[in-house]
Amino acid sequence: MRQLVNSINRSTPKNFFVNSYLPVGFKIDEMMTIFQQPRFAKIPLIQAILHLSEFLEAYLDVHRQINDDNYIKQFPQEWSKKKANVSASGLAVLIQKRFELYSKVEVYLYFDSSNKSIHFSGSVVDLRDDDASHKERIAINFEFPDGTDQNFLQQEIQKQEVKECMQFVLYP
Repeated sequence: MRQLVNSINRSTPKNFFVNSYLPVGFKIDEMMTIFQQPRFAKIPLIQAILHLSEFLEAYLDVHRQINDDNYIKQFPQEWSKKKANVSASGLAVLIQKRFELYSKVEVYLYFDSSNKSIHFSGSVVDLRDDDASHKERIAINFEFPDGTDQNFLQQEIQKQEVKECMQFVLYP
């Protein structure tokens, strides 16, 4: 709760203040599980505490998602690596988050080799469920990409293609 208040007080319209990932698994969560048992259903004070906790948890869940997304954006070295099909004009990737078709998204890519992150605005152009992984494959087209970032991305794609081609064994 303290981090929520801190984020509200220190954020600006252009920057969401993030200190760290938010902790999970508090002692009160265990108590709320106990309070959900039928034997506590008719005790008004316990029911009030339970409902207040559920109310606060709804706000804290939203704050956690916003916090985690912004933390990740500000510290690209800590991003988890995902396999993606990337081109200079877009990408396709399996993720757990759901998106609406044609929704606007912001795409951030980080490259270890040059310690550089780039940003593209885009729109979701295709969605496919992957039942095996319980994820959704989303395809995103970049919209009006910055020429410098697009050139950098193209160079990185070419480096990766060369690296993959060097794995083939050719016999004369």
